[in-house]
Amino acid sequence: MIKILIFIYFKYIFNLNKEGSILKGKLTIKKEWCKGCNICVEFCPKNVLELKDEKISIKNLEACIQCNMCGKMCPDFAVSIKAD
Repeated sequence: MIKILIFIYFKYIFNLNKEGSILKGKLTIKKEWCKGCNICVEFCPKNVLELKDEKISIKNLEACIQCNMCGKMCPDFAVSIKAD
Protein backbone atom coordinates (compact mmCIF):
# COMPACT_ATOMS: atom_id res chain seq x y z
CA MET A 1 0.00 0.00 0.00
CA ILE A 2 2.80 2.41 0.88
CA LYS A 3 4.53 1.71 -2.47
CA ILE A 4 1.35 2.58 -4.35
CA LEU A 5 0.93 5.85 -2.46
CA ILE A 6 4.56 6.79 -3.06
CA PHE A 7 4.21 6.03 -6.78
CA ILE A 8 1.03 8.13 -7.03
CA TYR A 9 2.79 11.02 -5.28
CA PHE A 10 5.81 10.87 -7.59
CA LYS A 11 3.61 10.35 -10.64
CA TYR A 12 1.86 13.62 -9.88
CA ILE A 13 4.99 15.59 -8.96
CA PHE A 14 7.21 14.35 -11.78
CA ASN A 15 4.60 13.71 -14.51
CA LEU A 16 5.32 9.97 -14.79
CA ASN A 17 3.63 7.36 -16.96
CA LYS A 18 2.55 3.90 -15.75
CA GLU A 19 6.05 2.47 -16.20
CA GLY A 20 7.60 5.24 -14.11
CA SER A 21 9.22 7.10 -17.01
CA ILE A 22 8.83 10.86 -17.37
CA LEU A 23 6.15 11.70 -19.92
CA LYS A 24 7.24 13.50 -23.06
CA GLY A 25 4.81 15.47 -25.12
CA LYS A 26 3.84 18.86 -26.44
CA LEU A 27 3.04 21.95 -24.42
CA THR A 28 -0.47 23.01 -25.41
CA ILE A 29 -2.43 26.12 -24.57
CA LYS A 30 -6.16 26.79 -24.88
CA LYS A 31 -6.26 30.58 -24.91
CA GLU A 32 -10.06 30.61 -24.88
CA TRP A 33 -9.97 28.90 -21.46
CA CYS A 34 -7.35 31.25 -19.99
CA LYS A 35 -8.58 34.00 -17.66
CA GLY A 36 -5.14 35.61 -17.29
CA CYS A 37 -4.52 34.78 -13.63
CA ASN A 38 -0.73 34.37 -14.23
CA ILE A 39 -0.46 31.32 -11.94
CA CYS A 40 1.11 29.11 -14.61
CA VAL A 41 3.70 31.79 -15.42
CA GLU A 42 4.68 32.11 -11.77
CA PHE A 43 5.05 28.34 -11.23
CA CYS A 44 7.05 27.61 -14.40
CA PRO A 45 10.63 26.90 -13.23
CA LYS A 46 12.13 27.71 -16.65
CA ASN A 47 10.26 30.91 -17.55
CA VAL A 48 8.63 29.35 -20.63
CA LEU A 49 5.29 31.15 -20.43
CA GLU A 50 4.18 34.77 -20.41
CA LEU A 51 0.98 36.80 -20.47
CA LYS A 52 0.22 38.73 -23.65
CA ASP A 53 -3.01 40.69 -23.91
CA GLU A 54 -4.16 39.05 -20.66
CA LYS A 55 -3.87 35.53 -22.15
CA ILE A 56 -1.16 32.93 -21.76
CA SER A 57 1.39 32.44 -24.52
CA ILE A 58 4.60 30.50 -25.01
CA LYS A 59 7.70 32.68 -24.70
CA ASN A 60 10.52 30.10 -24.86
CA LEU A 61 9.42 26.58 -25.81
CA GLU A 62 13.00 25.29 -26.05
CA ALA A 63 13.46 25.90 -22.32
CA CYS A 64 10.47 23.71 -21.37
CA ILE A 65 11.48 20.67 -19.30
CA GLN A 66 7.92 19.27 -19.42
CA CYS A 67 7.52 19.18 -15.67
CA ASN A 68 3.84 20.14 -16.17
CA MET A 69 3.81 22.48 -13.19
CA CYS A 70 1.94 24.98 -15.36
CA GLY A 71 -0.77 22.45 -16.13
CA LYS A 72 -1.01 21.22 -12.57
CA MET A 73 -1.41 24.72 -11.18
CA CYS A 74 -3.75 26.19 -13.82
CA PRO A 75 -7.24 26.45 -12.28
CA ASP A 76 -8.83 26.66 -15.75
CA PHE A 77 -7.00 23.70 -17.39
CA ALA A 78 -5.80 26.08 -20.12
CA VAL A 79 -2.24 24.72 -20.11
CA SER A 80 -1.16 21.08 -20.37
CA ILE A 81 1.43 18.67 -21.72
CA LYS A 82 -0.17 16.38 -24.31
CA ALA A 83 1.55 13.05 -24.94
CA ASP A 84 3.10 12.57 -28.37
